[in-house]
Amino acid sequence: MDGTHRWLACKECGLKKIKAIEWKKKPLNYETSQTALLLEAAACNTRHGDRLSPKDKKQIARDIATSDPECTWTEDALAEKLGIIRQTVNTWISDIRARQRSGRQIVIIRLKRLGWSQEQIADVVGLNQQRVSQITNNANFGKIGNLVSQGRDMDYRARHYHMDLALAWALRLEGKTDQEKFKELGWGLRCLRCVPCF
Repeated sequence: MDGTHRWLACKECGLKKIKAIEWKKKPLNYETSQTALLLEAAACNTRHGDRLSPKDKKQIARDIATSDPECTWTEDALAEKLGIIRQTVNTWISDIRARQRSGRQIVIIRLKRLGWSQEQIADVVGLNQQRVSQITNNANFGKIGNLVSQGRDMDYRARHYHMDLALAWALRLEGKTDQEKFKELGWGLRCLRCVPCF
């Protein structure tokens, strides 16, 4: 973005060298520095050059939020670089952040159900043990019952909570007896006549 017009003008004039100011003292790996470069270019375009439109800024914010599941780029940092207020960034990316938080919570719930300790889970998801404890204790999937009363099938419920179908069923059937689970699953009960009764 920043400098593109200057580069095109120099190319058109046949210049082989372009005066430039080093941004960093050492070469950058594009893959690991892509977001930082994008934001630096966006920040430059808020002050001069071909200014970014609100639509461009929104797309940059959404692209960065999507590629940043660990939320290392906060709404404040993005707002500062894009030259807009935090509330605007929050409006643009709140759905992405909600999906990311939900996804991490689902991983935590799944690992907890598999018997992992809070410390082990914390190591995997990159949170501290206290935060993992809060998530596992406060996880509320009670609305699954509301979705049932609305006539939503389990596929819909799983998608709604960004989880796979097996976990949605496990949460739905939690606390039920085997007979209640079989009934919910539509499996029915079978008598094992070939097993002798003692």
